[in-house]
Formats: sequence, C-alpha cells, structure tokens
Amino acid sequence: TASLEVDTIRKELFKVLTYNADILRLGADIFSLIDHYAPFIGIHLRGERDWPPFYGDADKQMELYTEDLDRLQNTTAENVRNIYISCGDQNAIESFRQKLEPLNYIVHDKWTLLAKYPDLHAKMENLTFDQKGIAEYTTLSSSDYFLGVGMSTLSLLIAYERTIDEESEYFEKYIHPNSIRSSQLDRQYTGSPLMKGNERTRLLMVSGSDILDRYP
Repeated sequence: TASLEVDTIRKELFKVLTYNADILRLGADIFSLIDHYAPFIGIHLRGERDWPPFYGDADKQMELYTEDLDRLQNTTAENVRNIYISCGDQNAIESFRQKLEPLNYIVHDKWTLLAKYPDLHAKMENLTFDQKGIAEYTTLSSSDYFLGVGMSTLSLLIAYERTIDEESEYFEKYIHPNSIRSSQLDRQYTGSPLMKGNERTRLLMVSGSDILDRYP
C-alpha cells in the first residue's frame, strides 16, 4: 500500500495472470449460450455444504438477492428476466429457481445450458469444484448485472474484474463506507448482512473476518 502498488502494478498483474486457457475456453462456451438471453443477471450462490453459515447461509443469500432483484427492477429501464446462477449444489439452485419462478424470472445454470451439448457437459463434469468456478468466471464477470457474496474469494475477484478500469476504486467507494475495522482481522458493517455496490456489481457483505485491505 505504501509503495502505491494498489493503483499501479496490482492492476497490471491481475490482467496478465490469467486462469488456465482450456478452462477459460469452456467458460467462453458457457457464456456464448447464456448470452443469447442478454441482458441477464449473474448470481454467485454459495449453497454448498462447506460454506460457513455465519458468512450468510443459502437462505439468507436468496432472501437478500431477491430483495436486490426487486430493487433492480425498480431502478433500471431494462427488462431483465433471465438469471444465471453459479453454484456447486444443484439442489440449492433448484430451490432458488422455485423461489424466483413466481416473480417471472427464468433461471439458467451450467447444467441446464450444457444439457444439449454432451461433449461440453462431459468436460465440465470432469473439472474439480474450483475449476468449475473458473469455468463460470467469464459468464459472471461479463454478465450485465452481478450479485455475489462478499465472503467468497470468487465473488471478490469477479467484482474486481468488473470494476478494475473504473476511475474510482470500487471497494473503497461502494463497499467500505459505513463500516469500521473493529480489530485487525474484522470489519463491521452497519445493518449486516446487507447488499452493497454500484448499479451493476453488488455484494452481500457480512460483519466478520476481513483480512484483505485491498482486493484481489
């Protein structure tokens, strides 16, 4: 921070150090399928069994995401009805799909999009959990709108990717205001848990561990 790397070399390193090219090609294929439904909202849902509930469990994420979708419909002129959900648990996706169906949203995921493409589907299923996240990176970072969970490294990286070229630093401008460092390792947010961010990139923030002063 003192050497000003935050505003100089960090951005260049982030752009140069990319993920595995083969996985990114699969990610581009997934994005090409969902892009037919543009404009669409990308959502990162952490509904897997390994996710600590105090970071915002799946039900709380769904609740706050749904509230933010309502806010979006009231603040944008675009008619956005298609959603892409990234999650490693198909049951969690289906639960969210059922909650959103009465609100006239159409929910897509990597399994539904690749169902008619057996070769691509097999490539996706052969990936590890983290590799599948990388395969969805392109879709989430390129979505017209993005909702993520701030305690997830993947969501943080996507938010940074989406805002890296903005004039002001995204986290300093939209995420950290109305929060305090309660200790060296913790940050407290007023009204936690809550959604924070700009119009197109928003994160669910929860008071607790925050060991990174800067992202990524």
